[in-house]
Amino acid sequence: MISLKRGVGIVSIYPMAINPFISIKHLRSYSDQIQSKTVQSQPNDPNEKNPKKDDKPAKPKRGVSPGDAIGQAEPASGIKHAPLKERFEKKFRDALDKDKNMEKRKEIIRKIGESYWQDFVDLRNNGTKLFAASTNIIPAKISRYLPNLEAKNLAGKDVELVESVRGKVSLVTMEFAKFAEPHTQSFSQPFLEKFSTDHNIKCIRINIQENWLKAILLKACLPYTRAQIPKDRQQDYFIHFGSVESLKKSLGITNSLIGYAFLVDKSSRIRWYGNGTATDVEIETLLRLTSELLNSK
Repeated sequence: MISLKRGVGIVSIYPMAINPFISIKHLRSYSDQIQSKTVQSQPNDPNEKNPKKDDKPAKPKRGVSPGDAIGQAEPASGIKHAPLKERFEKKFRDALDKDKNMEKRKEIIRKIGESYWQDFVDLRNNGTKLFAASTNIIPAKISRYLPNLEAKNLAGKDVELVESVRGKVSLVTMEFAKFAEPHTQSFSQPFLEKFSTDHNIKCIRINIQENWLKAILLKACLPYTRAQIPKDRQQDYFIHFGSVESLKKSLGITNSLIGYAFLVDKSSRIRWYGNGTATDVEIETLLRLTSELLNSK
């Protein structure tokens, strides 16, 4: 294990578990560079001009601003899998491909540079909200489409997100950590209380685990999770294991410690979204806009 000290914390990496072709020597060299840059960036002279001010919290990372159209430009298509033999051969070729291994190495180093602990720093400085949600619906003509995601529901069935919401007005919530559960529930509970008997409504909860070590723990805890979720909601509780970088980028997800909620129309377009713990205004907005979408042609 290698520990990279960077500013606010320590990032621990298991490079051989991530990719056996990544050089430990290379990561150690990168660690030395980070420490060198960190030391150089901290002024030693208290009388130095224009010292860095730490009295004001940094602004949270934002992928989008309230009311921006998010998602992908075109409707998502179904996920197609190549035969198992072809997938195995491709993975084997990729493992021996120097250029692709260099790309993976650069991506890992980029993530190291961003620092896992930065999400905690943003949470400490700015609380559980990136921004207050807009009170207006995103017009249909500029709205974008919900990306697809393959997952397994608590009933044990393989599912695709877009197929599950097609033709329904849906609330889709996403959480990447246990800490985010109260955030997503603050949106979904009032939503279900008002619309649970409407057959034109869907409420999908997605639990995403990108870290393979935590994924093992989550899989082990599935019986407990099933016991906590009512049986009539288990088919709409999705679990996904693996990286979802492209999905996070298209949806403006910049902090994996908070929860996210997306209101999707019958054509799978994202018409409204929120994050963190829902405020009274956001709950009122969510319920009002859902009613508008249900009544629209």
